[in-house]
Amino acid sequence: MNPSVIGADVDACFAHFARRMGDLALQSEANRTRVLLLGGAELLVNLLEKAADDSVVEGAAVALSNLALTEQGRAAIEAAGGMEPLVRILGQEMGEGAHAAAAGTLRNMACGQEGR
Repeated sequence: MNPSVIGADVDACFAHFARRMGDLALQSEANRTRVLLLGGAELLVNLLEKAADDSVVEGAAVALSNLALTEQGRAAIEAAGGMEPLVRILGQEMGEGAHAAAAGTLRNMACGQEGR
């Protein structure tokens, strides 16, 4: 099988994973807490740092934005080192969606749910 096809499949899988994590985190406080307990912030920050695919970065940033709606989520994102890659994304050549998602996460990190 062509390695580029395999790579695209893996990127699509991680993009779907990140979007689904974001959906779950937005649905309820219980879901956000469970995602954090299972290391979701660390996983998502890792995707931000290592993914080259815009859809993976966008999905991870949206999921982090939803986790950042609570103080617990903001603390977990900060502890996972999420601030630096979020800022870095804004200066990289990426799709508009990835930039908007990173900016939204930074807004939620600064303001929490009150800033929405």
